[in-house]
Amino acid sequence: MAKVEIYRLKKGGLQEVVVTCHLEGNEAICEGDTSLVERLNQDGLLDKSIKPPEKVYPRHGKRFLDILKEHFSSGYLIASEIQNSEPHL
Repeated sequence: MAKVEIYRLKKGGLQEVVVTCHLEGNEAICEGDTSLVERLNQDGLLDKSIKPPEKVYPRHGKRFLDILKEHFSSGYLIASEIQNSEPHL
């Protein structure tokens, strides 16, 4: 399963996972901090890698996961690379 974790920097340099987004079928499902999840679902993210830039929402699945890293790259909120893990049988 493909997933991205969004971390918040805490005092002392520690990181805390605030939101996890993973693929379910062709859609990204985000869980965690309610206000951030609602903002991602309602407002989406601007994909600046294409001209003209356009909004991408969790319903766009992997494309949404792909742009999280570039969007959340500040000292305050950071997104991980896409992590792939095989489901346990």
